[in-house]
Amino acid sequence: MTDGQTPPLAHLEVTWTGSIMLAVLTGEIDRSNAGEIGDAVAKSAAAATAIVVHLGELTYLDSAALTMVHKLALDGSALCLVATPGSRARRLIEIAGLDIVITIVSSTEEAIEKMS
Repeated sequence: MTDGQTPPLAHLEVTWTGSIMLAVLTGEIDRSNAGEIGDAVAKSAAAATAIVVHLGELTYLDSAALTMVHKLALDGSALCLVATPGSRARRLIEIAGLDIVITIVSSTEEAIEKMS
């Protein structure tokens, strides 16, 4: 039995490596929560010199999630996405052409190295 509350669709976990912020997103991002998640990432990244967003734990993302990522890229901080080749996130990013304007790598370690 549950307590009657619906768990959030997505979760954001933020960690730091020096001045590089790592945002790990899990769950589902769609139009119902993309704005809120994007705002939370942007607010957390206010003091960051670079942002790494790990998309590998997302079970669902749609065009609203891609718009969220694009808005983060336009905010001015260096942005790198982590999504493994063949993953849903990576395929959608490539189909949308965002990989042309946003760095996308396969691992967190690679992203931190690129942003350092």
